[in-house]
Amino acid sequence: MREIFVISNNRILIQKLRLALPKDRIYSCATVSEARGELKILDIDTCPTENAEGCLTVGRGGRLPYPFPLSALDGLFSSSVERSPLYPLADGSGVALRGRVIPLTEVEMKLFRALYEAEGTVSREELMARVWGGDADGGVLNVYIHYLRAKLESAGEKIITAARGQGYKINDGYRRAKDADAD
Repeated sequence: MREIFVISNNRILIQKLRLALPKDRIYSCATVSEARGELKILDIDTCPTENAEGCLTVGRGGRLPYPFPLSALDGLFSSSVERSPLYPLADGSGVALRGRVIPLTEVEMKLFRALYEAEGTVSREELMARVWGGDADGGVLNVYIHYLRAKLESAGEKIITAARGQGYKINDGYRRAKDADAD
């Protein structure tokens, strides 16, 4: 059981965290100096700080803009987030990239998971089989790869790469480390 200190005057936020993280002990405090321990959450909207960007800061750099779904909290408190800037949300509604929630459609999510869970490059044929059950052609795959890239790479990062004649993959720097799943 972890102890998480929430520096906030927002009772609704604290209740939301208690619902989302039932196995952890959530403590409310008014100032950063009152927060003991490693895991701290700073509510920028209700706490006076020099940084007022309108988002929730978690741990060592994870950030969520308001409002956020409970599922966005998944993984923000695990050590795997520090090793992986990109991970799927537990409810399947999208992904988190460097703490920013990116909603995905059901098909985009299937495509993302097929790439994210693969050891390396995934062939076009395998992607079409896994996402559409083989009932799609290469043009449909190209369109959805384009949609996924547009959403994930809006900040200019190169996350999905194509290997000519082989398929697609998520670059290693964005994949969860092997030992992260043990958390």
